[in-house]
Amino acid sequence: MKEQDRESVEFVKSHFSKDPTEPTQCDLLLNRSRWSIVESVDLIIQALHLAEERANQAEPTSLQVPW
Repeated sequence: MKEQDRESVEFVKSHFSKDPTEPTQCDLLLNRSRWSIVESVDLIIQALHLAEERANQAEPTSLQVPW
């Protein structure tokens, strides 16, 4: 199991140049001892909706001319 974990970490590092063991690389961390599967899914969906709203707010709605 440790070998498989090491291989997974190396895969992410080599393909995405990210360290999956570094918590700051994550958008959302859930402690599964605190949340049920259903609650975890609900939290993930809420986070995705918030991310989508932020992305939509960042996009200009029309061509903005500076003058």
